[in-house]
Amino acid sequence: MHSRSRRSQRRALIRLLVISPLTVVGVIAVWSYLNTPQISAHNFDSEIWQRGSVAERGEMVWTLVESHLLLDKTRSEVLNMLGEPDLGDSTDSPLRYDIDIGSGKVRLSWAYLLAVSFDTSSGIVTEVAVVQP
Repeated sequence: MHSRSRRSQRRALIRLLVISPLTVVGVIAVWSYLNTPQISAHNFDSEIWQRGSVAERGEMVWTLVESHLLLDKTRSEVLNMLGEPDLGDSTDSPLRYDIDIGSGKVRLSWAYLLAVSFDTSSGIVTEVAVVQP
C-alpha cells in the first residue's frame, strides 16, 4: 500500500513537471498573439487627421511616414495638412502630434508621437518619425 501511494505521488509530480511548463508556454503564446501589433496602414486624409481621434491618426501614420508625403514641405504646408501640433506650438521644432498606434487583437493603447523636424536654415521638413513621448 505504501508503494502504491509513493507511485501515485511520483505520477502526480511528473504530471506537475510536464503540465506546468506547458501551461506557462501556452499563456505566453496566447498573450503574445493578442499583443502582436496590428499595423494597419490607412490612406492619409488631412481632414480625418485634423478632426479624428489619436487612434484614427495612428491608422494613417505609417502611410504618412513611409510615403515621404511631408518631406521637402514647408512648415506652413505641414500645418495646413496636419493642423496645429498637440505639443508645443507651431513655431517649435519638431512639430509633435499625438498618435495611438494600438496593439494586438484586443487593441491595447500605445501612445506615441509623430515628430516632424525641419532644417533650421531652409525651413523644409528633413525628418518624419514615430517616437515615444
